[in-house]
Amino acid sequence: MGGYEEEREKLDRLRTEGRFDTLPKRLRHMSEQRPGTVAMRKKALGIWNEYTWADCYERVKCIGLGLTALGLERGDKVCIVGDNDPEWFWAELAVQSAGGVAIGIYIDSVPSEIEYIA
Repeated sequence: MGGYEEEREKLDRLRTEGRFDTLPKRLRHMSEQRPGTVAMRKKALGIWNEYTWADCYERVKCIGLGLTALGLERGDKVCIVGDNDPEWFWAELAVQSAGGVAIGIYIDSVPSEIEYIA
């Protein structure tokens, strides 16, 4: 059996054991197993910025702890308005990590739409 197939079987076993039943858990695992591997890239002003698994995990952890310090509790809903970029992803996983429910809203939504969703 090749390396890919072995890795795939290992991940399937971990999923069925419940270790990766959430995206935040998967992110933490990747930050531990491949901390220096690039997980995301974002182009800003013509320059590509790279974020490793460890970078992403630290950002999610900091945002999640900040939300908790601000009073976010399990089941609370958090609206995230923004572009499709790493910061939006980190906010989404941070809300989930803190036990909240993330609600994505398009950045070009008009106020009445945002009010309806929120």
